[in-house]
Amino acid sequence: MQDSILKAGSKGSFLVRTAEGDRLVNMHRVAYLKARNRWCEIVKLDGASLEARHSLKEIEVRLPDVFLRLDRFHLLNTGRMDKVSRLSRDESVLDFEEGGVRLRIGRAGMSKLRKLRLSLFKAGGREF
Repeated sequence: MQDSILKAGSKGSFLVRTAEGDRLVNMHRVAYLKARNRWCEIVKLDGASLEARHSLKEIEVRLPDVFLRLDRFHLLNTGRMDKVSRLSRDESVLDFEEGGVRLRIGRAGMSKLRKLRLSLFKAGGREF
């Protein structure tokens, strides 16, 4: 099964196996990936999703460093994050570019995002 995921292509895409067959996914259009039992759900910026017949870990090892493992269930495309809004002490919501996708995250996830933001700021990158 692992062999059916191709390495990231020169055009920023990767191949995944789905129930309907193999599909090419443009990683620049991906907001995040979510673990679902033994499979993985790929959520695009427009809100559409695709169920890949691979574990999150199988896909993660093939993606570039712009994808951040937030927790054991989520892998975020940090290059497409727009803003983070705090809902309460224990919960925040992350908005992605194009406004189609929102993801609720807990306190541990916020801590990881703060560390990322600090490292981007020190490196002179774009702050979200």
